[in-house]
Amino acid sequence: MQPDLSGWNISGYPERKAIGSMKSVLVVGLTAVLALAVVNGLEAHTALRASSPGDGETVHTLPPSVRLEFTAAIDGNASEVRLVDSTGAARPLELRFDPGTPTVLEALLPGDLASGAYQISWRTLASDGHPVRGEFAFTADLPAPPPEPAAPPTPTEASEPALTPTSGDSVDPAFGTGTVVLAAIALGALVAAVLALRRRSARSAVR
Repeated sequence: MQPDLSGWNISGYPERKAIGSMKSVLVVGLTAVLALAVVNGLEAHTALRASSPGDGETVHTLPPSVRLEFTAAIDGNASEVRLVDSTGAARPLELRFDPGTPTVLEALLPGDLASGAYQISWRTLASDGHPVRGEFAFTADLPAPPPEPAAPPTPTEASEPALTPTSGDSVDPAFGTGTVVLAAIALGALVAAVLALRRRSARSAVR
């Protein structure tokens, strides 16, 4: 006795099997896409959230350090921050990292910076080992330094002032003439006295 197969769709069985295989492939593909999206999302979460100075900010007082705040924990030991000036010269900055705040990184600024445009170039590792890097710029508009004090004058030997004759130092002509006359009279009197003494001595000798 032959079985009644009139209600069976034998020709559709391979088709249903193919559809099932396609569904399996789609499920695997969607799973892979979702996994990749999750990984990319995790990597995108580790980024620079904020900085001080901020990108494009102009500072009028030089801060002691640059502060970088990230959206997720970073590896401070694998971090590097460089300061680039307007000439393109770059110098690494000393870092400060506290494991208690793993999303914050500080870079000390040198105290001899002059006014000008600067760029901060940084790179670090996310907690999952993924490298992250970036850069931002700021401008320093600092007040001019105070002028240096003038050097004290060099001490020199004091020169003696020249003596200037005054009216009290001049000789009165009348005084000078009177003095000469008195001296002449005194001299004449002395000569007369000497002669008189000689005459008396001569008379005494004759007697």
